[in-house]
Amino acid sequence: MKPIFLKNRILYFAFCIALLGQISTAQIFIGPSAGVNWGIFKVENQSEGVSNSSRIGVAIGVIADFPLDKIFSIRVEPSYIQKGTEITAQPTINKFHFGYLQVPIEAKVSIPTSIVNVHIIVGPNIGYLLSAKFQSTDFAQELDIKDGYKNYDFALDAGVGLDYPVSPMVKAGIDIKYSLGLVNIDKGTAGAINTRGFQLMAGILFAI
Repeated sequence: MKPIFLKNRILYFAFCIALLGQISTAQIFIGPSAGVNWGIFKVENQSEGVSNSSRIGVAIGVIADFPLDKIFSIRVEPSYIQKGTEITAQPTINKFHFGYLQVPIEAKVSIPTSIVNVHIIVGPNIGYLLSAKFQSTDFAQELDIKDGYKNYDFALDAGVGLDYPVSPMVKAGIDIKYSLGLVNIDKGTAGAINTRGFQLMAGILFAI
């Protein structure tokens, strides 16, 4: 998997450099963001009778919006996000809680209206695994399983959102996006595990 990850990482940084090279001298906006992630793991070769459901986690970070012109911009959103899943094989329920530091680099296309700006966002997302915990109804103790998983994830994010100009120097926004994990995060050989998630995020940005 290392060659695949290396290829993904090269594409990620090439994408970043290509976009950052287009940044104009227009007003840059930056500010905090927070929201929730409905996460689930796609598990390959899952046994019959085993169900997989989503788990809700928090997401908190910072948004930096770099305009290229009035329509196009680059958005960088370093954040802490909780991912995971709940796997049920009756009567046992297994819960996976993962924490990532992730850095999405997204191309943003804005569609101005009379009240708000509608926008579309798409781009790569690279994540670093900070923690991985496991709980089961079969025993009370929470286990640290970080050593069994790769310390990185690579995903493609896409979504839509709204920006509301509070003033010429402040804007508030809300986004909903889907994150498609492209890397098998499991170190084992039984089957691939990929992250998935819907994220609902809100933020307030200030001109600098």
